[in-house]
Amino acid sequence: MRNPSVQINLVFGVLLAEMLLPGSAPSYARIGRPSPDSDRLALERAVRRWDERFREGDVQGLARLYAPDAVSMPFNAPAVRGRAAIAAEFQKFFAQNTGQRHSTRIEKLDVDGGLAVERSRYEMRFRPKSDKGEVIERGKHVEVRRRINGEWLILSEIWNTDK
Repeated sequence: MRNPSVQINLVFGVLLAEMLLPGSAPSYARIGRPSPDSDRLALERAVRRWDERFREGDVQGLARLYAPDAVSMPFNAPAVRGRAAIAAEFQKFFAQNTGQRHSTRIEKLDVDGGLAVERSRYEMRFRPKSDKGEVIERGKHVEVRRRINGEWLILSEIWNTDK
């Protein structure tokens, strides 16, 4: 298995070369990859699925959007490693809160073969069960996704609030 950080650096290097070198972009049809447009549409659907599953409080549905060895890096907290641990964090959040909503707006999406890097803005709303007031959180995140068995799964994510 390749080192994920080497793969991420490779993706950034290839994307930079494609932007800077005329005619260097691959012919997706010739090499048998999905087209950039179909990748983008699939990634946009994956982002919408995350927002829908969060709104539904669907812990297992959310967990299935992550690779088995995914790493989530929330602000002001230790990294959460693995799908099961990520699911446990969602379970804890939903047990303590209600009325959760999340919307994501993609700002930049870079795709190279089976790897994608997404930079987005988000807004999350929820009501703590211990309080009557609604919490509104706005921020930004970066996600690295890999196409695994035809699905774009989250490998790594990091986010922070605008406050």
